[in-house]
Amino acid sequence: MRQTTREFRSFTWRVRAYEGELLEHGAALLLVAEISDKITKEASSPFQGDKAQRCLHEVVVSLNNRRMASYPLQPFAPVGDFMTICVDELGSNDVAVGRPIARLDMMRDTYRAHGSLLTENYPRIDLEPAKIEPTDGVLDVFLRLLSFMLH
Repeated sequence: MRQTTREFRSFTWRVRAYEGELLEHGAALLLVAEISDKITKEASSPFQGDKAQRCLHEVVVSLNNRRMASYPLQPFAPVGDFMTICVDELGSNDVAVGRPIARLDMMRDTYRAHGSLLTENYPRIDLEPAKIEPTDGVLDVFLRLLSFMLH
């Protein structure tokens, strides 16, 4: 069996969590948490998918590694009733400007979070609900929602 290899390009990602829903009229949302990192090598179990899906998978792997070292994920922000979480691939020269990879629109009830994910080149998908622990922050719940989808 012939194994194919694909080139992996390092990239820098950023996740930003906002309080509230992103609405069409463009009202500004309150930024409550932001985290970023640089991926220099691909995860040991490569994810088959297009560029946006692979980037999102690498973000989940990176956040999961951080979460195993320190719970809850920092910076900590409580989970609000409605939240918008954006994932960007940052440019190499200007870290303030990013290319959108995905957006998670999240709603919570008492003990669960519900989310719908919009990624580049794909229709919106509803994610399986995830349990919210009392000590979870928004980044922990974001990771849990995406982990169900990607694994």
